[in-house]
Amino acid sequence: MATYFASVTSPSVYKRKRNQASPITGLRSLHGQSTSRWSTIQLLTCRVLVSPQSKKRLPVLDPYYDNHELDKIFAQSSQSLPPSANFEQGTAEIYYKLIMGPPSLEGPSASEHQYIWIDSYLGHVWAALARLRNLPEERGGHPAADDTPDRETQVTNDYAGNDSSTSLLANPQTPPNLTSKRPASSPLALPGPRLRSARVSRPTLHPNNGNSSEMEDNSSSSSSSFHSSLFSTAYIGDQGPRKDLAQLPEVLSMHLISSFVRCSLPWVPPQANPNPDMAVVLDQAPFLHKVDTLGDITFASQDDGSLRIYQNGNLDRRVALLEAKRSIGVVEGTVSIPDDLLGQLVGEALAARLQENHWVDSSDTYVFLPLPCRLTLILSSVVVVVVVVVVVVVVPRIAYNELISIIIITGARHFLRFVQCQISDEYVAEMQKHASDDVSPFTEYMHVSATPLFDLSNRTDCFVVIKHLVAIAKLARCLVIGPTENDGDGSWVE
Repeated sequence: MATYFASVTSPSVYKRKRNQASPITGLRSLHGQSTSRWSTIQLLTCRVLVSPQSKKRLPVLDPYYDNHELDKIFAQSSQSLPPSANFEQGTAEIYYKLIMGPPSLEGPSASEHQYIWIDSYLGHVWAALARLRNLPEERGGHPAADDTPDRETQVTNDYAGNDSSTSLLANPQTPPNLTSKRPASSPLALPGPRLRSARVSRPTLHPNNGNSSEMEDNSSSSSSSFHSSLFSTAYIGDQGPRKDLAQLPEVLSMHLISSFVRCSLPWVPPQANPNPDMAVVLDQAPFLHKVDTLGDITFASQDDGSLRIYQNGNLDRRVALLEAKRSIGVVEGTVSIPDDLLGQLVGEALAARLQENHWVDSSDTYVFLPLPCRLTLILSSVVVVVVVVVVVVVVPRIAYNELISIIIITGARHFLRFVQCQISDEYVAEMQKHASDDVSPFTEYMHVSATPLFDLSNRTDCFVVIKHLVAIAKLARCLVIGPTENDGDGSWVE
């Protein structure tokens, strides 16, 4: 049976699938559920439509994606030529190395120690990639559902609640000289996530977002005392199969994604300097979203981190969410997005969208008009007839950019993809009214687009991932500061 992602691509298909489904209780099916448990029923309830084709880029990033300087770096890497591009110092070198991939080392499995001695800045990325590539497949291959709802363990970040990315940005480091005799300090040299049993975990708390123990989640609740949970975080002994807990593919996947993103973002023009006026940075702290704006319908969602705006010494709104999984989705022999995973991603996007002052959007400052549209507006002041054309051509672009698109970077092992959930103001308004009054119409759709899976061990795919990260940073800058005169060739003129 085809997945929701592969089949529900039009209103007619949606209506047919909804009529064939078991009785749906409306928005009540969302109540009391963690989004990690969402699946087909919740996708139908949220009226999700999927773009009929996977594209190499997300629609929301179209105006920011083309970059001739990045294309030049990729061409040079394909010919093994030294990098040369019109970028800030260090940018071309870092992106060139990321695209070229890890150096070949002798021995069946190289250690992180070895990679860091070769390149103390990118060594963590290479080590994480090597470990995932050498990780054996799970018995029975990649399951369709990536994670069981009641998994035995969870990961907590020692830096949750601390702006670790703020301190890193405040103390940027130049990529070390490869001829150095000793490894230089690296912004990635932080203690790894601490692992602990969910059975003795403390409830995760974030300001103004409620207690996660009040909501049904994918880890079991605990009545243990604070002291028992405190001591339980320090060590996990040999408990049979659980002794391999540190090698959980989901944990390793998140480590690779965060390492790759953390090494890429500091070199995005124009934030490739120690004191940018604004930057997009990685925040690895998971965030709990508790939704209580749908009448008496509440649900909770927790992401694996996010990309956020760093400005005036503070971490601000989010630009993208991160979600790591244990394995890629294979349904009936075909790589796809299983309903369980799509449901979780849609739930996280909806939860983020319903949070006030949480997501960067066009209402913050400007509505971006690509250069051709701005030229058309100028011409319209001279030739009156062109005004009619402007109404037809430009207004959809303005309306499109006023829609809030939640971007999610989701990955498993050394693969990742970008997902876009487009949620309009009309959609939110209708959903909120319908939550209080079943008779109130709910006819708007949430539109979901996704790229194919990109393999971080492949040069071409790695290049495309870098272009997406650069485009996300450019989009965020446009929304927060305003449009820049960037013709797509890598130059930035305020």
